[in-house]
Formats: sequence, C-alpha cells, structure tokens
Amino acid sequence: MTEPPYFRHAKSPELGVCILIRKLSDRRTYLFEDGVERSFKEDFCERFIEPAPPPDAEVRVRLGRGMGSGGATPKAIHLELEAAIREKPQDAEPYLVYADWLQERGDPRGELIAIQSKRQVAPDDKKLQAAEAALFAAQGKYLVPPLLAEMLAHPRRKTDAPGTRTTASWFMGFLQGVRIARRSEQQPEPATILEELVRHPSAQFLRSIVIGPLGATNKFDFKPVVAALGQRLPPLLDELVIGDFGPEHIELDFTSLANVSPLLAAPNLRRLVVRAGTLRFDAPIEHAALRELSVTAVDLTQKTIGRLIDAAVPALEVLEISAAPLDLEIKQLDKLLRRKDRTQLRRLALRHTTKTATVFAEIVRSPLMRQLEVLDLGDGDMTDAVVELVERHAEALGRVELLLSGNRLSQAAAVRIAKLCGTVKIGKQGTRNALTAMQVLSRAPDARSAAAARELARPAEWLVVARDGDRIWGEYEGSNHYYVFARLSTEQTGCSCPSPKNPCKHALALLLIATDHELPTRTAPDALIRNTQSRPRYTSLWE
Repeated sequence: MTEPPYFRHAKSPELGVCILIRKLSDRRTYLFEDGVERSFKEDFCERFIEPAPPPDAEVRVRLGRGMGSGGATPKAIHLELEAAIREKPQDAEPYLVYADWLQERGDPRGELIAIQSKRQVAPDDKKLQAAEAALFAAQGKYLVPPLLAEMLAHPRRKTDAPGTRTTASWFMGFLQGVRIARRSEQQPEPATILEELVRHPSAQFLRSIVIGPLGATNKFDFKPVVAALGQRLPPLLDELVIGDFGPEHIELDFTSLANVSPLLAAPNLRRLVVRAGTLRFDAPIEHAALRELSVTAVDLTQKTIGRLIDAAVPALEVLEISAAPLDLEIKQLDKLLRRKDRTQLRRLALRHTTKTATVFAEIVRSPLMRQLEVLDLGDGDMTDAVVELVERHAEALGRVELLLSGNRLSQAAAVRIAKLCGTVKIGKQGTRNALTAMQVLSRAPDARSAAAARELARPAEWLVVARDGDRIWGEYEGSNHYYVFARLSTEQTGCSCPSPKNPCKHALALLLIATDHELPTRTAPDALIRNTQSRPRYTSLWE
C-alpha cells in the first residue's frame, strides 16, 4: 500500500509530522504524530503546512493506523514486540511483555491486556469483570472502533430475530473475532463497519470475521462487504464466514455475493464459508493453508463448480458444495475423487445433487473413501434402489458417518441402511416428487412473498390440501376463500386470490407443503377448476 505524503506545521515544528486525512472546500484536517487531529483554513495551509520527509518506521505505522480508524491513533507502539505476537498469536507471553511496555508509556491497552490475561485464568471473577467494564467505559473511544461500538451498544429487543446482534470477542487486549449483523437498514452498513474495523489498532491481530443478516427486507447484497475486505484483509485472519443467516431473516435466493476470489488473499485463512443465492470464483482457487471450504448457493455455474473441483488446496480437510440443484458431470466427479493432493480431506458434503445414487456409487468405489470420516449427500434424489449398493460396500461404509437427510428413502430402506452402516443420520426424507423447498422459494417474485409463503405453509391452517395425479390443490380461508393448485411436473400454479404476483404466496405455500408432506389423494372439485380458470393469468393451466 502506497504511503501518504507527509507534512509539518512550519510555525509549530514541535507538533511533528502529519498526514492529510480530510479536505473540505475551505479547510483541511491533518493527523499529527501525537495522535491529535487539527483543522486549518485553506489559506493558512497554503502558507504554513509544508512537505516533510518520512518519519521513522514507528511514527509512520502509528499515523497509518490512526488514519481512517475513528481517531484511535496508538499512543505507543513497539514493532518488534508486535512481530513477536504475530509469530505466536495464541501465546500469552508476548502480549504480557507488550503490556508492561505499554503501561510504562501510559497506553490504556497495556492495562486491558493485563486485565484480560487474568480473566483467562478466572473468567467469572467479579472484580476483574468490573475492572474491564470500567476500562472500556473510560477508554472505549480509544479501544473500540466507533461504528462497532455503536452496533455493540444496541439493546436487544424481544422482537429481534435471533442472530441479528453484532458481537465481538477479545484476547489479551485486542479484538480476536467479530460477528457483524444488522436487525434493520437503519443501522450502519456492514461494509462501512469493516472499513473502519480493519484499520483500527485493536484489530491488527483479528482472526475471525463473520457476516450475518444485513437487516434488509427484499435483498441481502454482500458485494460491498467483499469489496471492503478485498482492499484490506487482516493479516492473521484464519476464519471468514459470509452469509451466516437463516430463512427467518431472508431466503437464500434473495442474496448475492458475486466474486469470492479476493477473499483468498488472506495468507493465513484456514476456514472460508460463503452462502448466497449467487456467487462465483473469477480466478482459480489456490491457497496453501485453507482447511475448510464451504460454498452454498442457489445457482452455481459449471465454471465455478469446475474451479471448486480443481482447487489447489493441499491442506483441505473439509469440502462442502451445495446448490439447487448441484449437477455434477461424471468427469468432474471423477476428477474430484481421484486427485492425489486430497490426502487431508476428511469431510465431503455434496448437497442437492441430481442422480445422487450415481454420485454415491462413484464415491464409495473411489480411493477417497478410505480416508473420509464424514460423507454428506443430503437433500438429493436418492431412492430405495441404493440399498443394494450399501449392502455391497457395508464394510467401507461402516467407517464413515453417513448423512442422508432430505433424500427420498422409504422408512424400510432407511432402517436397512442404518443396520448395515456404522454411523448413519437418515433424518427427515423428502416426498416422492423431486421438488425442494429451496427450488420453490427460488421462484418467489420477491423476498416478502417468500417469507409470507413460509408462514402459510402449515397444512393444519388450510381447509384442505391434497394430490390429484401430479397436481396438488388446496383451499385456504384468508380474507376470502381461495382455491389454489400447482402442477409438480411443470411447477405451473394457479390461485383465485387477487394478488398480481405469479406465483402468489398461496401457490408458493402449497408447493412448500408438498415438499415436506405426503398429501392424501383426492379428486379436485369442479369449483376449484372453475375458480382458478376464471382469471386470465391462469387460463389453461389446469385442464
């Protein structure tokens, strides 16, 4: 990163060097090496603020950390002691040496390190808790990034959805992990919080960043977050999670992340988890330290799937890929299973696959099977025919934890597989149609419709829900009596409600019910056919 130009105050050289941090139409603001921001009128600057040679290394670093960090310029820094901490960031000893040096120079961080060191031994000590709280109360503006402090100070409300609170963890006087989440769009933008956070002196040893809900109602856009991190990734960052949210916040389909590749620039990254409706890798995936790579999306292009399979990540222990659907070509699957640089891989998750039985068979017969500890093929289209394969390879499968929830196994097949294998989690199975909840909600016209459909997808609240061939139908009593239907083979829908949206929330809810319940077989009444055909937008959908 290019260093800023340095200046000095010609009339007061004792103030030391400074850097320009803000320029308005009639005045400029400079950050001086004593950590104080001073503003001067434009004409004064022209006469008395002059260029200066770069100061020594520690002053340059202090000014760099103070710029853009909310004015928290370090009172004192020792570059050699900080280098010792970076060598062993989980070792308390170099922090304690630094604490002594900082306390001698009146830097509050020295006291914070000392208190938090004692709390490592006695976390429930009331006096230590009170001392830490008092220090944060007195020196919070110096120790905590302002926007992060604002987010942390928000009181929790009963109406807040779970997981919408920002949290932070500390280790020996420095931020160790931060989870940024918004409960509404009135709170600061996560990208802006990150831009300030990664420049703050307290975050120089930051190891974990998690981005949760964004507080929007119609769309989560994580692209600004990636852009902010791409400009300045914390050097010790070893965990990065983007998309830590659930359907109670927003449906996956209404989120976007775009290009993930810049995040791999963090040299010490061990765990990367990304979740969004759409995402991609614009460059080949290469990382020497990465141990866990988890990618969940509604739509993954073949190019992105190819890059995940071709990833040069020799330390990888966990690989998870989920899409709706995940359509793996045989050549891709064969390459994934027979790579000689996957010697560390212990957990493989391929979720929402098509032709899941074929995927399962290829994995079981591959050399990779001998080293796997967990195999997750959840939410696929596996049927009872797979039992024969399990019987033939029961010995190999006995060493693996097998996760098969969300497939289409009968209860009898599930019991048989559980007896043949070692650790099996069958979980809830899907219905005999291949439609999944993720696929249904990806058809919602907007996030509000998706959320409303989830609320309505309770069979007990409907007057009737039933199946007629490959069609499902239902009657719902809302502000009026509504007739609803859908074809499972084509996903065509119809509803007698006045909503201009297609599909409406009732049709989406009916499809959601079908993904999770076996419906009774009943012939659709004439009234339903007449009412759903009466509206022009549904003409000819129900014959």
